Amino acid sequence: MDQSIAIGGENRVGGKGGLLRESVLRDDHIVKALLSIGIPLVIAMVLEGSNMMVDRHFLGRLGTVEIAASSLFAIPFVLGFGLMSMFMYGSSAYFTYILGVDKKRASSVRVSGITFLFSVGVLYSLLVFVFFNSWISIYSPEAALYEASKRYIYTMLIGLPIIYLFVGMSMFVKGEGAAIVVLLSLVASVALNIILTPIMMFTFDWGIVGAALGTVMANTIAILGMMTFYMLGKSMVPIRSIFAFDRKFAKESFRRGFPESYAGMLESVAMGIGLVFAAVYGDALVASYGLFLSIIILPMFIVWGFAHSARVLLNYNIGVGNFDRVRSTVRVATIVTGLIGLGIFTMFMVFPYQIIEFFIKDEEVVSFVARALRLTAPMFLFMGFIDLYINYLVALGRGVLGGSIQMIKIFVQVPVLFLAYNMGSPMLIILSVPISEAAFILLGIVLMLSEKTFLQRLLGREVAGESAIKQQ
Repeated sequence: MDQSIAIGGENRVGGKGGLLRESVLRDDHIVKALLSIGIPLVIAMVLEGSNMMVDRHFLGRLGTVEIAASSLFAIPFVLGFGLMSMFMYGSSAYFTYILGVDKKRASSVRVSGITFLFSVGVLYSLLVFVFFNSWISIYSPEAALYEASKRYIYTMLIGLPIIYLFVGMSMFVKGEGAAIVVLLSLVASVALNIILTPIMMFTFDWGIVGAALGTVMANTIAILGMMTFYMLGKSMVPIRSIFAFDRKFAKESFRRGFPESYAGMLESVAMGIGLVFAAVYGDALVASYGLFLSIIILPMFIVWGFAHSARVLLNYNIGVGNFDRVRSTVRVATIVTGLIGLGIFTMFMVFPYQIIEFFIKDEEVVSFVARALRLTAPMFLFMGFIDLYINYLVALGRGVLGGSIQMIKIFVQVPVLFLAYNMGSPMLIILSVPISEAAFILLGIVLMLSEKTFLQRLLGREVAGESAIKQQ
């Protein structure tokens, strides 16, 4: 039987581009497949983070208060992202799984996810706007910080549904192996952000509002890139209807995405507590805490990107029962993520001051963040391996366990934050992040070593039950 028919019919939908991407998921050498999906995906994720970093760079030219104000926006943004990730990651993982089985249903899953993300994004932005004074007062900001935060956050809320929608749409495009489309959209987006932000901030003299507008407009351009991909018929799965709802969408999205959702929401709570305690020591520590989180997120995106590209291959090949390819993916991805972690470790150990001074010259902020980066660097030697293991669990539909591993971050970081506050140690407030990451890595290693199927596939051995699935 022709293999293209055996894995789910309608294989030629989407034209030559769709067929070639399915060939990458199914046939290409694992190294080539992982890199062809992973490199554009990583660059796209870094560019995605860079859109938020562009305004940080220019805000640093205005002063510490503006950096601190943008840091406070991270609270509603990350909390909302945690909520959205239930359906961003869950529905896109389900989409890739269904892609190898039933393309008609895959189209329905995608439309369901995109519609839901935009609707909830609008509702969430309205809630943050209505209750702004209530939650911002928790940080007891001084008058200058309050006004700067209000102007920045109000402007960002206009574009927050667009940002969430873009991230969600990009997950579906990446899920069918077309990360290059996301990459091209983000290149245009970041380029526009770099051009428009300084013009609106300094030429038009809009200050912090101009920085927020640049980010919003840049993400709008990225959305247009995603829409072009679908409108030109380049997707493996054409848009059959602008309204659709898959009968298993909610259940499968929740099962696959909830672990990443609740972990993300709780991480935002920990971040909020950290900023409350940082505010006690003034704007410099608020800026340091926010800037440190912004800097480490970019290399984390690199690690996550390759781990997620492995998940794309795992989702598809588990769906079609190609377990030889599942084993190869686990082995190759382990090596790749390890090498990436070594590179990040070296960068943070050798160039911490140069990295921070790109954003701000304040000596107090530079000192805080440089020390934190060097103490965080060793975590990256192991982070990729554990992220790969968690993506492996999600691909198997065991995302609850994966999310439980991430929960250790919260259980460690929050007590450390209270300890830092009681000890009067501002540096420990920032270090609560790498300390919680260390606990996450240690727990992940322990559970991974007890996971028989992961170790068997890592060692290239067949797992019980695979032969029966192949015969079906």
